[in-house]
Amino acid sequence: ILASVAGIENRIRESAGAVRGHLRVNAPNSFGQVVIAPMLAGFAEAYPDLTISLSFDDRVIDMVEGGFDLSIRIRASLPDSALVARRIGTIGQYLFAAPAYLERAGTPNTPEDLKNHETLGFMLAEHVAHWPLTGGDGTTTIDISPRIRVGSSLVLCDLIAAGRGIGTLPDFVSAPAEARGEIVRVLPQYALPERHIYAVTASRLGTDAKVTAVLDHLRQHIAG
Repeated sequence: ILASVAGIENRIRESAGAVRGHLRVNAPNSFGQVVIAPMLAGFAEAYPDLTISLSFDDRVIDMVEGGFDLSIRIRASLPDSALVARRIGTIGQYLFAAPAYLERAGTPNTPEDLKNHETLGFMLAEHVAHWPLTGGDGTTTIDISPRIRVGSSLVLCDLIAAGRGIGTLPDFVSAPAEARGEIVRVLPQYALPERHIYAVTASRLGTDAKVTAVLDHLRQHIAG
């Protein structure tokens, strides 16, 4: 109990003072590598009195047991819990393929056409065995049987770019490869359900100066 009280007092002092101490952050692997890692050097330079531990893990971890101040989670929604979640961004999800694949297999014009194509699956998605596609004519759910399923969006992007089939990607992963022309949107009038970026803390007391600082930095990075 005394240790808990001391921890709360330390958090209160930090929230009223300079950004210092040890910040422990957990984030999904792909989001961590693509979004958080590029901002880390600038964030560390802005707060020289802060030490940082950044863990990438696609599993839903126990924040208290892991000793994390902040966990980034990407979900369509979060279940009710004792944790405090703040939505800090939204991610679009779309279908992609390599130009070479479409030249070889043809370009699908309707969701039903996907049944005649090779598909690639993301093991951690809410839609592992089906794709709910929403367009101007409503939502159509297509069952898929991917030959290859992977647990990393970055690996999935590489497979799509290599012409192994059609797959879904979040926009923060797809944007660089799409800009380089390595992948193209398939059925561009359709999208999968949006997912939200949540910043999760163990309690409201967890929003101290260092957590506030990294969240502000992350919001600016996402917006920019």
